[in-house]
Amino acid sequence: MSTDTDTRFPTNNTNLAAALAALHIPPKMNGPCSVVISGDSGEKIYTYFFEESGPIFCGEEHISVQIDWAWRNRAEFEARNPAHPLIPIRRALESRDWLTKVWHRELRVKFSSTPAKFSTDDTILAACIRASGIELLRLDGGKYQFQAVPKSLIRAFEQFNDDGKRENPVALMRRALVVRKELVECIRRCPTVTKYRSGDPATGQWTDCDIPEGLPEEQTQAILAAFQQIQ
Repeated sequence: MSTDTDTRFPTNNTNLAAALAALHIPPKMNGPCSVVISGDSGEKIYTYFFEESGPIFCGEEHISVQIDWAWRNRAEFEARNPAHPLIPIRRALESRDWLTKVWHRELRVKFSSTPAKFSTDDTILAACIRASGIELLRLDGGKYQFQAVPKSLIRAFEQFNDDGKRENPVALMRRALVVRKELVECIRRCPTVTKYRSGDPATGQWTDCDIPEGLPEEQTQAILAAFQQIQ
């Protein structure tokens, strides 16, 4: 029977995790993420774990379950909260995803022949520019090409370590993209385990067996045999 009383907010959505971190909701110090392979289906599941809330940021305390609701109910949330920092944060994350698909040619885009006045090979900067409403003209020579980019946008981008001022959405965008990259690196370093489960968590009665990746086959089989005997 599980008696886990650790209070934490889990999510399998990397972009939502980045949004939580960008809003200063801290990842859990003990076990901030996990990589679990289901022993039954073979599915690999990536999970990030956060505190239930964080310190005051952008003028308010952000709560994990409320941000999760806002993420799942976007239209309603944004209509009620048009100045909320989650809005530019989400735009930047989606802009990064779009640019990544274009970069890897997973998405076909009809590019413009308009002469470019600004170019960068920095995907994070490019995502912030596009999320600010400036159209990507094309990819050329490994660089993202844009029309004129205001100097004020570049200055805002360079100030991403400020205190999350509402008047600087570009700083919020960059913060989200930087922490997303850090979260992905955390997942890559996270040990992988294969989980076998007996029972049903819905009933409050279950037993788990976690086998770390890389164990010798004989040891793995011995652990499984012992687990099956206690079921």
